[in-house]
Amino acid sequence: MSAITYNTGETEDDLRKEYNPEGSTLRMAQYRMLEMLLFIRKVCSEQNIEWCLEGGNVLGAVRHGGFIPWDDDADIIMRRRDYRKFIDYMETNPSDRFVLQTKKTDPGYYGSWVVLRDLKSEYVKDSLQHNKKKYRGLQVDIFPIEEGSFKLFYAISNRLHNFNMQTFVGKNDLLANLFFLFEQGVVCKLFRVISRFLGDKRYFSYEYGHGHWKRFSLNSCFPTSMILFEDEYFPGPNNPDDYLKCLYKNYMDLPAKDQRNCHQADYKIWN
Repeated sequence: MSAITYNTGETEDDLRKEYNPEGSTLRMAQYRMLEMLLFIRKVCSEQNIEWCLEGGNVLGAVRHGGFIPWDDDADIIMRRRDYRKFIDYMETNPSDRFVLQTKKTDPGYYGSWVVLRDLKSEYVKDSLQHNKKKYRGLQVDIFPIEEGSFKLFYAISNRLHNFNMQTFVGKNDLLANLFFLFEQGVVCKLFRVISRFLGDKRYFSYEYGHGHWKRFSLNSCFPTSMILFEDEYFPGPNNPDDYLKCLYKNYMDLPAKDQRNCHQADYKIWN
């Protein structure tokens, strides 16, 4: 990888030296998230659960051979039946290293997806919404996909989610919980039923309430194929090129330095 010279004139060695050299806090955080992905791989292999690296991790695998050098998160996607199966497994087989953050395990969590959290680290943020959460360790976001989704439903669910986060979460727990139940338990469930019967199943998006509309060809991701990421093989899109072009267009080009999404939080990491 170090022989590549990117559109900015930088090499892989330049990026590693600037953003995540060995021993840096960011690199230690990336290694911890790699442990979490290995845990997910083990569970999903044993339980016959299909999953797929998502977004920036696919880009990192293809462009950098692992994490994007300045990246501090990990994301995966699952079809909803596998997503439900993974949640059920984690609820009945708790880990002493990682915890699945849901509304059930963490009353201060209001995400529309579940999160695998590390129990021996912490994101440090000056945010009331963040600090309301019981679990604040390094994370892998686990997104269920919506097959046959509608953009209008997506816009409505996102507006409802954002309204709750801005108006009630961290300010009024009762109203925040009631609104969350209405948003997730009524509106999004209704949208999924309609999508299941009327939507175009050749395409999928992130789950209702995610916040970022993007429509992908289902066949670009599923069934998955193995992709090399940090010297380990993980399930990835079966057509990474189509998937990444949909997300990033000229995905082998680096963004300008001032557009790199660096260090969204400080970290505490312990053994």
